[in-house]
Amino acid sequence: MVSLDNDNKREVVKIWNTDPATPMMTPGGGTIMKLHFTISPTAVAGQSASIALDGYSRRLPQFDSPDSDAYEPMTSEGTISTMVCGDVDGNSSINILDETYIIGYLYKGGPAPVYW
Repeated sequence: MVSLDNDNKREVVKIWNTDPATPMMTPGGGTIMKLHFTISPTAVAGQSASIALDGYSRRLPQFDSPDSDAYEPMTSEGTISTMVCGDVDGNSSINILDETYIIGYLYKGGPAPVYW
């Protein structure tokens, strides 16, 4: 972590190769980082928060490499939401309808579960 701004709930992360024996990352697409979030045990279904994968102030997404044109940072925004485990139809409760929904999806070509 390079910078932490707790007041605005944002941080900057730097990833670099410290082993000279490891080859440089080849240009192209692929996963560089996965984010994991911890939700408070008191959270209720349906709560959400916006997530922006972008820079702030002078800290903008960038990649450094011998071929500086090889990497173009891709930024995106999204939302993280809480859900009720087992609530596959998204109605905020777990009941026999969830089981029926899964059976319909798996065996009868029904719509995919809302939360799977």
